[in-house]
Amino acid sequence: VTDPEAGRMLGVLFTRQGPVQLVRAIGTDHPDLRAELVGTQPVGLAIARHVLRVEPLASADHETIVAAVGPTMQRYLVGDLGSAGSG
Repeated sequence: VTDPEAGRMLGVLFTRQGPVQLVRAIGTDHPDLRAELVGTQPVGLAIARHVLRVEPLASADHETIVAAVGPTMQRYLVGDLGSAGSG
């Protein structure tokens, strides 16, 4: 992700190819914004957990990660974005 082109390609993969199709299929408002928000979660989580090895995140069990991140992903997909969704 430190290489500009690799970072751009990773961004496209996580925000434009997968999540945006999912959000559009769900039919919620602001699909591009929602897709980008959804894409930030696995990318940021993977970097913090597996590259930077930030503790206690790096050693947390999967159930803890899912319980913590799941509601945020759900909100990004179908929930209220607050004032962020109005722009």
